[in-house]
Amino acid sequence: MRRQSNRRPILPFSQNAATLESPRSSYCQAKPLHSPVARNHGISTGNAKRDGGLRARDFFETEKYPVTTYRSTSLEPDGDGFLLRGDLTCHGVTAEVPLRLTLEGFGDARVAFTATGELNRTTFGVGIGLPLDGGGVVVGDKISVALAIQATLD
Repeated sequence: MRRQSNRRPILPFSQNAATLESPRSSYCQAKPLHSPVARNHGISTGNAKRDGGLRARDFFETEKYPVTTYRSTSLEPDGDGFLLRGDLTCHGVTAEVPLRLTLEGFGDARVAFTATGELNRTTFGVGIGLPLDGGGVVVGDKISVALAIQATLD
């Protein structure tokens, strides 16, 4: 009998970059975030065979879609954090993905946030629903997004 783990897999992307425009006086007045959030060829799980599969046609198809982008459309206070609304473009499909931002710290020239949200991978045509022996699928439809964002003043 195979035991199922409650741990969620983490899909780290390397070579990430983004631009956040904001007046010096307030990060709360930030203009939209423009970015290639993830360079898809930078997928690195520590398993070369898995990484190759994730870069292939059934998942991120990195030759055809080299970046995943996020462009915010609004930022508003939400309780003790912020709600960032924006459009995620992945695998050639664009859909709204709201993110909950929490301010983690700031200084004169630096700010740190965490961003969390959820999306449905099938909206973007990413992955395949391969069945597991005994039920379920290899990759679930619901994907949790967790970002650690650090910005410095240029």
